[in-house]
Amino acid sequence: MFYWLTGELATLATAAIGIYATQGAIRQIPASPVDNRMAPADDAETDAETEADSVPEPEPEPERAAGTIMMPRGYGAYVYEAQFLGTPIVAQLPAGTSASIICTVQGDTVTSNGSTSSLWNRIDQGYVPDVNVNTGTRQATMPTCS
Repeated sequence: MFYWLTGELATLATAAIGIYATQGAIRQIPASPVDNRMAPADDAETDAETEADSVPEPEPEPERAAGTIMMPRGYGAYVYEAQFLGTPIVAQLPAGTSASIICTVQGDTVTSNGSTSSLWNRIDQGYVPDVNVNTGTRQATMPTCS
């Protein structure tokens, strides 16, 4: 029974064993790795290929500001599709829910919880008026949304 080895597997097997068979004869060969790839014409091609093959590491996500939804008992804060009261409501968060703020933006003026502001916070679900989020300040806690 014969098994044929090809490509890198054959190269590795040959190097590991240090012998190679041809027509029934066995002869000793040096055990060294063989590179079957073609060499580029010059170093410039190698550099270009290396740069093209390298994938830049993704930038880490910036830190997010933390807040807590502030609403009277039994009520929830609406989360809107955009920073305007006329856009669709996409979620409702009950009082006490943690909110991870991605960025802030100016939008419609909202009065709630005894405060009035046009500052909105972008969270994973959409936009929530800042007057409904306790961040410890009434100022923006994150950069402006782009």
